[in-house]
Amino acid sequence: MLERKKILIITHHNIYPVESGGAITMVAYIDELQKHHDVSIILFNPYVPENEDLAELQERWSKVNIYTSEIKRPTFFQKTKKDIKSILQSWGYMKPPVYSLEDTSFMSYEPLKSDSIALLEKVLRNEKFDLIEVNHSDQLPIVFCLPKDIPCIFVNHEPRFKRTLIQIQNRLIDPFYGDAHYKYQLFTENNLMNNYDAVICLNDNDTELIQENISRPVFTATFPVLEEDIADIQPNDSPIKRVFFLGSGNHYPNFDAVKWYKNELGKEIYNKTGFKLEVFGHWDGGKRAILECDYIIFKGFVKDLNDIVDDAVMLVPIRYGGGIRTKIQWAMGKGVPVISTTFGHEGIPAMHKKSIMIAENGPQYLLALQEILNNSELRNTIRKNANTIVRQNFSPLAMVNKRMAIYEQVIAAKTETA
Repeated sequence: MLERKKILIITHHNIYPVESGGAITMVAYIDELQKHHDVSIILFNPYVPENEDLAELQERWSKVNIYTSEIKRPTFFQKTKKDIKSILQSWGYMKPPVYSLEDTSFMSYEPLKSDSIALLEKVLRNEKFDLIEVNHSDQLPIVFCLPKDIPCIFVNHEPRFKRTLIQIQNRLIDPFYGDAHYKYQLFTENNLMNNYDAVICLNDNDTELIQENISRPVFTATFPVLEEDIADIQPNDSPIKRVFFLGSGNHYPNFDAVKWYKNELGKEIYNKTGFKLEVFGHWDGGKRAILECDYIIFKGFVKDLNDIVDDAVMLVPIRYGGGIRTKIQWAMGKGVPVISTTFGHEGIPAMHKKSIMIAENGPQYLLALQEILNNSELRNTIRKNANTIVRQNFSPLAMVNKRMAIYEQVIAAKTETA
């Protein structure tokens, strides 16, 4: 492994508590990385954990320097007003907002806020780093604030222009608007990535796509799952008791997935199997009001995901996006059978009826679920093989070793050109 280095990680999304796929990936990665390198991380507003969560995170990452923007919490009145509005929308007393694909997918790459830049400047002035890693497309413009003499790597969790291209191809977006949107993102995202020393993508398809559009080196290296999420799988012939979807409503591909399930899959599955889809994660009242029905139930955030894994099946009707579905990695590690679209398990080397069930439409989803429900031998085969895939491909040490091999190349190349 690369000799001990000082690494600065800049991320944009909520990473703690662990309540989303993005949080699982970052926490699992830094859990392992801190054992081998001196790690610092910057968390900008509004993604600074609450005080209690921040203290818990610092205890977990005892060797990590955690820098945060000045915490700006909503007032009691603001929070209460938002909570009441969400409740009234979910109960049908207020009309929910219209959720537009255009509004939620548009990425403007706005300049960083002054307090974020001030924090970054302070950190860079006080510490000398061997490498800087920037995560998520929202943070791409930060490259113009980074030192030119330090290797800087951008980790592209999801190419935004790819998301738009798939929306156009699947007729999920107006083609005229979509084409303009796609060209804007293609130009902006790729030109910003060209200012980094290298780019990392989370699956080979994204890597090939980015390689076609930028001149910088592009590598594939996904994130690991948490060590505690790789279970010891034993045969289990107990009947299935739960069918669920895991993910936040703030991520539009998740909203689209549950909406598609409601319109195309859910009623037939409920009528034939009796199972309602249980949706876990944060969803505001407006989105719940649009999607909740006789065969979809929103269960909210679950602090301990172990409470939902026993005798369960996870559905992943994702139609577009990029990167890798951490929720599938997590489920496979836990021994939960997964039914997914081909696109949904992109980047995960799973095979139909061997380690996953693949379905592209309503009839296929119904058939796949019925096979899982009625065939315990198939369930146990999928559970065991899927768990093996996670152990071999997504363990924390294996993923950190792969990431560090890439960093070693980038650091060496930067040194040669200095």
